[in-house]
Amino acid sequence: VPRGKVTLLHFWGTWCGPCKMEYPSLSKLANARLSNPSFHFVSVSCESGQGETIDGLWQKTKDYFASAGIESLAFADPQGVTRRSVAERLQQNAMYYPTTIVVDTDGTIAGVWEGYHPDAVAQMGVLIDRLLAVQGIAG
Repeated sequence: VPRGKVTLLHFWGTWCGPCKMEYPSLSKLANARLSNPSFHFVSVSCESGQGETIDGLWQKTKDYFASAGIESLAFADPQGVTRRSVAERLQQNAMYYPTTIVVDTDGTIAGVWEGYHPDAVAQMGVLIDRLLAVQGIAG
């Protein structure tokens, strides 16, 4: 996560119904802020098991984006290495799908949303905008 930026870090899966329900609005939230150089969005597409390849997961991710009309970038974490590392940092054995983390400009976790909640994306937007405003970097 880059220092000096407010970062929206999102872990999700193409096989996860709640993730697919949330992603379009999350993508809109992120895309609306991408013009601000102090905002960074990191989307991590994860697989439910250990047998997926990076190419296979990336194809599933591209197919989902195309079917949902989503314009977004995503990283692929087919073996769950990144996800496990973040869970350890949160001092948890595992994380629910989806999990979204907002990190402030100092690299401190400012908010965590695990699982799907209908008002979560709005809450994320409020927090992100507040963090950008506090730093005097609202865009």
